Amino acid sequence: MAEIFDPREIEKKSFEIITQRLGGKVFGEGKDSVIKRVIHTTADFEYADNFAFGGNVIEIIKKTLKDGCCIVTDTNMALQGINKKWLNEWGCTVRCFMSDDDVARSARERGITRATVSMEKACGIENKMILAVAMHRLH
Repeated sequence: MAEIFDPREIEKKSFEIITQRLGGKVFGEGKDSVIKRVIHTTADFEYADNFAFGGNVIEIIKKTLKDGCCIVTDTNMALQGINKKWLNEWGCTVRCFMSDDDVARSARERGITRATVSMEKACGIENKMILAVAMHRLH
C-alpha cells in the first residue's frame, strides 16, 4: 500500500476505514456524519452504540451554526477535530478553555475540576453556543 501524505487524503481514508468498521450501520439523516466525525476525533468506536440525539437536534445545530455561533468543547482533542476553516466561513468560533492558565489556577484553588471551571468560563460567552462535551461511561 502506498503511503499517503496529503491531509485531505488521510482524512478521506480514515473515514473509509471508519465506515468499513461500522459494518453498514446507519444512524439516520445527518447523524451518520456526526457519529463518524466523533469516532474520527476520539478513535472510540463505542460512540456508534452510545451516542444519543434528542429531538430535532440536527436541524437545531445546523441553524445555530449558520447563525454564527461559538462551539465550546471540553477537550483539546475535540477542539483539534473541528474544522475551523469551514466554521469561519459561517462566522463561527471554536474554543476550549481546559488549558487556560486562569482555569487551571481557579480549579486548583477551589478544589474542583478544570472541566467545571472551563464550562463556567464558557457561560460568559455572549453568543449562541454549542457545547461539545464528551460524556464517558464508567466501566
